Amino acid sequence: MEFAIEKGMPFDLDGDYSELLLSQMTTLFYQSLSYHKLLEKHLAAEAYYFLWFQEKQLKAVFPFMIKRNDEYGAVLNSLPYYGSNGGPVYSNELSGEDIKWINTSLLKEFDSFCHKEGIVLSTIVTNPYCPEETDWFTQNWKHDKTDYRIGQITPIPNTETVETDLMELFSNPRPRNIRRAIKAEISVTVEHDKVSLDFLYNVHKENIESIGGIPKRKEFFELIPEYFSDEEFAVFVARKDNEPIAAILLFYFNKTVEYFTPATIHDFRRDQPSALLIFEAMKEASKKGFENWNWGGTWKSQEGVYDFKKRWGAQDHEYKYFIRFNDPDIIDQPIEGLKKAFPNFYLYPY
Repeated sequence: MEFAIEKGMPFDLDGDYSELLLSQMTTLFYQSLSYHKLLEKHLAAEAYYFLWFQEKQLKAVFPFMIKRNDEYGAVLNSLPYYGSNGGPVYSNELSGEDIKWINTSLLKEFDSFCHKEGIVLSTIVTNPYCPEETDWFTQNWKHDKTDYRIGQITPIPNTETVETDLMELFSNPRPRNIRRAIKAEISVTVEHDKVSLDFLYNVHKENIESIGGIPKRKEFFELIPEYFSDEEFAVFVARKDNEPIAAILLFYFNKTVEYFTPATIHDFRRDQPSALLIFEAMKEASKKGFENWNWGGTWKSQEGVYDFKKRWGAQDHEYKYFIRFNDPDIIDQPIEGLKKAFPNFYLYPY
């Protein structure tokens, strides 16, 4: 087994990396090269890859990103941006002994890399599909704190009766919400253009700011068509009287649909356009052969959010954040200064 570290994925390995990801049912959009390249641009960050080869064939990868700051040093996430899942990916062709060797190598090489690159704080976010990965990190990864999320994923029926099967999967009031939107004569279209992305961003910004939150920056939405094809993302738009009133941004990768950003104009929420958007998007995903709808992670304290997803037939998949203070003094730095220096990078629970 051979090991290598690369800053950015070498062009001649792009295909091998993508093939490795797609050979696993459990890999997510967050581990894709397109997403990493977008984040490098958007976050002014650096993507790195630990690579393991067997007989010159790529067999395992550990992707992560670094954000550097002159005052504080460097922070490492696998992966950054609203809790993107990271962690290692292994080929199905590896034996148990091979994976054990790679994991031992990962422990050693990670420590060496952090020391060499001046990493002051690092976080690994495990994959909700891989409980054994979370168990391994719990038992073997040197960490100072952990954080916890409930991954919520709805299985998408791939049947000729998908509409009926979905309705049976949902709990009230979801079927009632969908029927209300239909009765309100709301229509749904699938878009990929700038106009739809601008609408989504503007309403998302308004929604988040109205509850005191910090919205995603506009540049993220502007960069999407630059890094993703029309087959890899979609904006589902709800209209009433031919005017857009709601939208959801979805990403497609492997067998999973990522529910990334929803947005609804406040005055139209009573018509439940988002319910119809989700229903239509799930039906379309089923036609394309996707098997899972990932709602993303939920905090244990977010009871309302948890219930919202649960009523869409979501199943629980727990995962963790493993936080290491590579420089113990970083905890003494003002958190507001760290947040400003490392935007959209996870730091630690506070």
